[in-house]
Amino acid sequence: MGNYPIESSVAAKSKDAKNILPKYKTVEVLGVPVGVFTRAELTAMFLRILESQQCGWISYVNVHTINLVYSLDWFKKYLRDSILTYCDGQGVRVGAALLGKRIRERIVFSDWIYDVCAIADQTGSGIYLLGAEDIVLEKAKLTLLKFYPSLKISGSHHGYFTFQEVPSIVKLINHSGADILIVGMGMPKQEKWILETLINYNRDLLLTQVLVLTLSRVQKKDARLGWGKLVSNGCSGSCKSQEDYGKGIWWEIVCFCGFLLEIFLI
Repeated sequence: MGNYPIESSVAAKSKDAKNILPKYKTVEVLGVPVGVFTRAELTAMFLRILESQQCGWISYVNVHTINLVYSLDWFKKYLRDSILTYCDGQGVRVGAALLGKRIRERIVFSDWIYDVCAIADQTGSGIYLLGAEDIVLEKAKLTLLKFYPSLKISGSHHGYFTFQEVPSIVKLINHSGADILIVGMGMPKQEKWILETLINYNRDLLLTQVLVLTLSRVQKKDARLGWGKLVSNGCSGSCKSQEDYGKGIWWEIVCFCGFLLEIFLI
């Protein structure tokens, strides 16, 4: 995927959504803007965006995110066009500190999703889940409904689909009446899908009035893990094995070493 249109209609809408928010501080970590706010402040801004019915995306930033900026031309622009970017990893906080900057709090989406669901429940907003396998999505739904029985889950779809199936999936999401789309297919696959869907398809296939959130994961190669953490937060059964944990830890170490090298070379 090459560069996407800088002044696309979607990017413009994302900027409109930014304009309704109160001024908040950001810090630049290797050229990537990261919001400096607490989880409670992020939740308040999320509510404000949702009530404004603006569409766009909210992104997380961890070490893997910043490493991707240096290998993918379009990724940095994607992050800058996000309505909000928040810190998802302690590695980013450490890197910011080494650069003389302070990020107040790490916000993990598998925890923050409960605040998102509380807001959705409070406002009657529908949530659509996209990614992982159907069995994992069903467990995730049970977990969320356990805490929020009246939560409106407008629908879900697994993340193992072909390019040819995308138009029908977009139509499913649009017809579901969802206000919030949570995508968990692994970075950067999920971000690429968001851009291609929001920008490159015909107008009648665009996601309409949907606020998109992306799910962070533990390990690059298995998109089940992020959903698995959500499932294990509220259910006795987890889809993560001991081997998965080991792979995830080694991947985090590799990413963090590359990240530190970039900091010390600037």
